[in-house]
Amino acid sequence: ALVAHFTTTMLEKGTRKHSAEAISAILDFYSAHLELSAGYDYTNVGLVCLTQNLNKVLPLLLEMLREPSFDESELRISKEIFAQNLQINLEKNSFVAGQHIRKLIFGNHPYGTSPAIESVESIESGVLEKFFKEKFLPEYIFISGKIDPADLKFIQAEFHSPVSPTLLVPASPAVQKPATDYFKKPNSVQSSIRMGRQPIDRMHPDFTGLVLANHMLGGFFGSRLMKNIREEKGLTYGIYSAVQHMQYAGIHSIGADVNKENLEAALEAINDELRNLPDFSQDELTTARHHLIGSIQLDVNTIFSAAEKIKSIFLNKLPENYFSTEIIQIDKLDMKDVKRCAETYFAPEQFSVATVG
Repeated sequence: ALVAHFTTTMLEKGTRKHSAEAISAILDFYSAHLELSAGYDYTNVGLVCLTQNLNKVLPLLLEMLREPSFDESELRISKEIFAQNLQINLEKNSFVAGQHIRKLIFGNHPYGTSPAIESVESIESGVLEKFFKEKFLPEYIFISGKIDPADLKFIQAEFHSPVSPTLLVPASPAVQKPATDYFKKPNSVQSSIRMGRQPIDRMHPDFTGLVLANHMLGGFFGSRLMKNIREEKGLTYGIYSAVQHMQYAGIHSIGADVNKENLEAALEAINDELRNLPDFSQDELTTARHHLIGSIQLDVNTIFSAAEKIKSIFLNKLPENYFSTEIIQIDKLDMKDVKRCAETYFAPEQFSVATVG
């Protein structure tokens, strides 16, 4: 636990040639921004800079990817910061509810596990160095923007690795039976609600119908959950439903924060909306369809957001025309298709429920 996170964090905390302060100073001088994140499936290392400065900062990026020092003092500081932030987050109902619902949905699979303070304490530089040598080789490189041919040639030559990483490939998580977890905090004023289940795969023929039905339910400000539970009943300031996919599974989730005394009323209201979802009008469907298509198109209006879509296609091994095909399919869905998906995939008894507060 947390080995990938701290290995990623330590990339910018010093190399054999440059200290963390020196790395930060160089990036600042050239107006470059480094993005590091260790997700459920992949570690992402991103560099954003002016085209004219790319050849100045690329060697530094290579150095971080080849010769991180895993300095003990920097690691100690990083661990202390992470532990403090984790301790603060564990006081937040929404954070804890998110941990609980993932556990209910994915069980002991990596998608269902959460870091603990004890995991932070067990991290040592030797463990990170071993993980780095065995697992930390670039698998894909994505470039967006205006790039000089010489820089491209440099990237192709320098980032090429003759050795393939020994990837950690977990099995797909088993589908858990729906369960309920009420975590009571007597001194809490608010309660957090998280409901969820594993959805169908993105290549399933019903998937676009599921996405459109979910958009009507809670995917935008004009959705049913927002109108009926936020505006009409006044039970929450914000509520949503979303469909998210990782590489080996996905999560269809509903979330809201409510006053503790409104918890049961909110849960009942959400279940009512799930049951009533198949009963929608053509106007409601049209509005949700247009908003959903517009949001997908908006996701590719810059070179960076377009690159994220391309990256998603590669990393998740989707067809190259996946997103353009998705828009066409959403546009073709009729009331009968969406109604069937709403009836099939939105029954309240299919969702696990976690509440904290």
